Parts: sequence; C-alpha cells; structure tokens
Amino acid sequence: METVFKNFFKIHGKEYKKLMQDAVFDEEARINPQTTLMLLHCQNFPELGCKTLLLDQYRGIIKTNKETRKLINIFVAEHPLSFWGMRIFNICKDRRKGALPYVFGNTILVPLGGTTQHSTHWVMFNRVLNSSFDEQSRSLHLWFKMMGDQHVKIELKVKRAVVRQHIEHALYAHIVEMHFLEELTRELNSSEVEGQLHHLVKKKAAQVEYIPLKKYSVALKQEVVAATLKEVYDEEPSPELLKEHLKVLHKKWEKL
Repeated sequence: METVFKNFFKIHGKEYKKLMQDAVFDEEARINPQTTLMLLHCQNFPELGCKTLLLDQYRGIIKTNKETRKLINIFVAEHPLSFWGMRIFNICKDRRKGALPYVFGNTILVPLGGTTQHSTHWVMFNRVLNSSFDEQSRSLHLWFKMMGDQHVKIELKVKRAVVRQHIEHALYAHIVEMHFLEELTRELNSSEVEGQLHHLVKKKAAQVEYIPLKKYSVALKQEVVAATLKEVYDEEPSPELLKEHLKVLHKKWEKL
C-alpha cells in the first residue's frame, strides 16, 4: 500500500494512511536529534498545506511552514560545530564547493539535493535502517523504524550520484571526528596522571566552572577575527568593528 504526491515521494507500509491522517501542524516544529528521521521539502506542493514535512519516529508526520533550510540552520546554531566546521572539513579534503552535510558526533544530516543554498530534502542518516537505489524508477528507498515495531519505507526521486557523494562526505566528516576523539582521549588518559598533578586535578576539578564546547567555539572565532583585524588595521579593533565582521562571518560561513 502507498500514497503518492505528484511523484514527490511515496510512503510505503500498512500505516501510511494513518500517518497522513494523524499529521499535525506545528509552527514551532524543530529537529530532534533523537527522533527526527527526515525533512521533506514540499514548498512546491501547496495542496499539502505546508513548506516542510518532518518524519518523526514517535510523532509521525509533522507539518510546518518553516523551510527545511531554516530548520537546519536553527538546529545547527544550537551545536558547537557550525557549517564553518563542515566547510573546513571540505577544505581539508580539497573540496571547496558543493552541498554540505551536517555531522556532529552521531548526528549525521545528509541533504538529498544538489545544493544546500536552497531548501531540499534531508535525511538523518544515522537513523536509517537500510537504503537502496532503484535503477528503473531512479528513486532512493529508505527504511526507518517508527514507534514500536512499525517500519516505514520512504521512496524519493533523487540523483544517485549526488546522494552518494553527499553520503561519502558525511562519512568522511564522521570518521575525522572519531579520529579527533581518539587523539584527545589518548592525550587525556587519566590513568597516566601521577604525582602532584593527579592530586591537584582531583582537588580542583569540582571548583572549575564548566565551559560548554559551544562557548569555546564562539570565543575562538571571535579571537581569530579580532587578531586578523588587528593585523589589517595595525590597531585593536573597536567593539563595533569586531561585531560587524563577526556578523558578516556568521551570515556567510555559519549557515547554509
């Protein structure tokens, strides 16, 4: 059984009708890294009455008038690693153009379109049970686990080469992050801390204020921009000048 919307996507499974009937409109909808499975860009299909459909493991289908691009930017803004980090991964791989996935830890959001400068479909790749590509229909099939033992298959018309490239870049970023963690873990092996250092760390640890990684990331960017402006103008930048350049940087590099 299936339902079809203008060859935009298909939902396969016994519960597809119930999923659509129970779809709720939520203007405050957000991406939940624990439950969001897909973002379907449907702005060109006014009969659906929304700009985006979110497929959620527990809530089913959520309708919202937020574009997928906006939902992604809101989500990424809450995390320490922005799209600036994704661009740096690409530069390390000698790739300076193309669509950007978002990878932070086990959260792997992969775009299914050729560009992310505009809204497109996104899949939470770390929640995909299985996937395949149908050569005859030129469509991507994605399987997800819903609430309980229910499974759902989504079928979308996509360009295979584009999607494979995006997945490859996302996996690259994920593996690089794993290598970072392994290196940091080796260097911070607490079992190797001995003598006075061990005593002082144990004594002071509870007194040291926790600095969120997000706060550290913001401070690092501010310092880099401030140092660059100082070199360019040969003087300390004013707060207004620093704020102006940080705003430009945020608009150009932090978001899609």
